[in-house]
Amino acid sequence: MQRLWTICILLAAIAHVRSKQLPVNTRTAADTPDKYDLDTTMLPENTAVVENTEVTLRCAVANPSDVHSIQWWEYVYNEQGSIISDNLNIGSHPERDRYTIIQGHSAEYSLRISPVLMRDGGLYQCLDSWGLPAGKQRHSLHLTVTAIRPNCTTTLPDTGIVLEHQYHTNECTLNYKGGIIPNMTWSGIGPFTQAYTATDSLIWAGMQYTATRNMDTRSHLSDMFFTPYFLPVDGDTSNVVPNMTYTHRERQMFVYWGPSGIVVDPLKDNYEVGDVINCTADAFPPATFTWMNLRTAAVIAGSIIVVEEEWLDKVTPLRCEARNNAGGSLHTANYFFNASVPSPTTTTTPTTTPPSTLPPAVSRCGELTGAWESQFPGRASLCIKLDLERGGYITGLARNATDTWWVDLVGRAHSSDFDQLAFAGIQPLNFGVSSFVAECHRCFGVERLLAHVTTRGRGLTCGIGGSVRHTDQYEFYRSPTLRCPNLS
Repeated sequence: MQRLWTICILLAAIAHVRSKQLPVNTRTAADTPDKYDLDTTMLPENTAVVENTEVTLRCAVANPSDVHSIQWWEYVYNEQGSIISDNLNIGSHPERDRYTIIQGHSAEYSLRISPVLMRDGGLYQCLDSWGLPAGKQRHSLHLTVTAIRPNCTTTLPDTGIVLEHQYHTNECTLNYKGGIIPNMTWSGIGPFTQAYTATDSLIWAGMQYTATRNMDTRSHLSDMFFTPYFLPVDGDTSNVVPNMTYTHRERQMFVYWGPSGIVVDPLKDNYEVGDVINCTADAFPPATFTWMNLRTAAVIAGSIIVVEEEWLDKVTPLRCEARNNAGGSLHTANYFFNASVPSPTTTTTPTTTPPSTLPPAVSRCGELTGAWESQFPGRASLCIKLDLERGGYITGLARNATDTWWVDLVGRAHSSDFDQLAFAGIQPLNFGVSSFVAECHRCFGVERLLAHVTTRGRGLTCGIGGSVRHTDQYEFYRSPTLRCPNLS
């Protein structure tokens, strides 16, 4: 009796298990459709999806009937294939809790996987098990599952500040699983070189470059996408390229450089007492300057040195030193030359004159209206009209040496001091908008109008502004030769 109960219990358990399996198809050959009945307008397509989301793999019947048996198979967990569903029934697949058959209409049998796990990537197949001919009764797709985002690293510091000619690298890796390999490339302002490698679970894309000034305020982009190059096309498999993309924007760069290209102006064979000698350099951030009289070891702070009477009938060796802090370190450059100051050769009638005094090191500029020109960091012309009746209202024009047009300016200055002023201009032909901040000082009798310019171009992508450029400090001086257009 005990053995009989045991046998009954086993039979009941087997019957219970079979009741959970897919129903057995009892149709006869006479009931079999005589054509390919999958809807060709809704065939399964290759798809890419981010892990921990959900995906619906579509499939439908063109001519529904009672004899259709639309099955989903997977070749991910079993290379020989495992059945997932038959019509609306989900079978006993180990991942069945994440599978659902979706019917947007009566002929649809789409498979939804939720949530999608990384291990789900691979080959899936929708099958009309009664469709004919046999060679067209099925259609397959490749599902590629990727990580939420690439893992990207860079040698750029957190501040984004880099030195000109400094070597840097960017690289991104992305985990994935599936039969279609993602592609990844780098883009942005060059020059740079890049490389790409892929395994069956990871892609890597890297780039290397040497920082140049044209990279200032720019970023490099890493784009992940799919291309037909990596698309496996079997006889009954979708040839659709997944439309999934992802863009990683690396941090913005700010390119600094130490002083170079020092220019002494004027540089001539002989000087006279009272001559003003100016020292400039190509540097960002702008350099500060120190002069040294190498004959007396006297040090003069600032970019200007004035020829003194003590230099008469002597050749005085001078050194101009430019320095700045670029990228957290001090950078210097020096320029050496000899200033020859001979005595005047003309005979003058002795007169009683008050002793001459040098102009003060710093004093206020005169009224700003007039023509100004700059030679550093590039040639530029500036025409200003100051309206003191309107509280220092400025109108004017600006032009680079290479431009054929003038930029209209409008702004304001302190109505009496002129030591701070600001104005802005819109460049023609959609080149951009520029803002100027400036201050004017009289240094040893020479008026210097120092201006920084910030220019923003036009952005062509929603949410991403145009490029921003911060110039070196322009040094404008009064120009006796510049012919300004009418500013009335």
